[in-house]
Amino acid sequence: MTDEVGGLFGDKKPKMSNALKTSELRYLGREYSSLKSLAVRMAHLAWAYDQIRQNINERRDIYRATDLSRVIVAGYEFGAQAVAAMIGEQYETDLPKPDNFKPVAAILLSPLVDLSLGKMTTRYQKINIPVLSVTSQEDGDTYAISTPQAFWENVPAGNKFQLLLKYASHQLLSGSHWSSLDQPSEEDMPNMPGQLPNFHQLNGSSGQIPDFNQLNVSGGPPGGGGPPMMDGMPPGGMANGKHDSKQLAAVISVSSAFMDSFAKSDKFATSWLHNSVHKWLKISGKLLSK
Repeated sequence: MTDEVGGLFGDKKPKMSNALKTSELRYLGREYSSLKSLAVRMAHLAWAYDQIRQNINERRDIYRATDLSRVIVAGYEFGAQAVAAMIGEQYETDLPKPDNFKPVAAILLSPLVDLSLGKMTTRYQKINIPVLSVTSQEDGDTYAISTPQAFWENVPAGNKFQLLLKYASHQLLSGSHWSSLDQPSEEDMPNMPGQLPNFHQLNGSSGQIPDFNQLNVSGGPPGGGGPPMMDGMPPGGMANGKHDSKQLAAVISVSSAFMDSFAKSDKFATSWLHNSVHKWLKISGKLLSK
């Protein structure tokens, strides 16, 4: 069924109903999460990593200080699916991977898990590096592919963390709708001077909240773009200004401490993750570990 809206010259033209939009998103979500699409993204990743390594070997200016022994990979949604495959998720078919790729840790924002592939109790057993997954009670999967906590429930123990937020929508975790006017206030950040970067440091000098889509190591689905948006907005609902700033502050603060802990062996960040973070998060969410 379609809704009728006015056309350019006053005539009526059909408008896709929300039900049809949802069906389309689910169909495209299946396409983007398929092994064929994942293999393409993984091939792109392998090529990009080889290019970086080549530039380092040639000692080109901006790569001279790059240290591939302290790489942390991160991704959102389909990017998180690619990250999981890069760090050890098992599939029935071999996927392209960079040579000599040894990240020290990984961050999965709104991890997408294809439940239809089964083998949930075994497919993650080879993931043995530290991992931080970020999701929430409101992180609904628009594509009807996975459940928000499927990765966490099945990944083996050993330096594994899950930031389970209380209010963050799927859209919020993408970071796509934030602007400099929406950034959390400084009091929302933990009091860790010299340890956790502030928002300006995280995003250069622009003063804007970083777009977490930029963390997508997958580069998005084939063709360079993500799944279509409904009415110009990413799937997952509208922003809630009352809670979202604290939720985003939690994501940036916890992920920064996680990176400092495992890439820099920062004892203060490690202690904060295991102790102070629980008091600081309060009712915004909780950090689980195993």
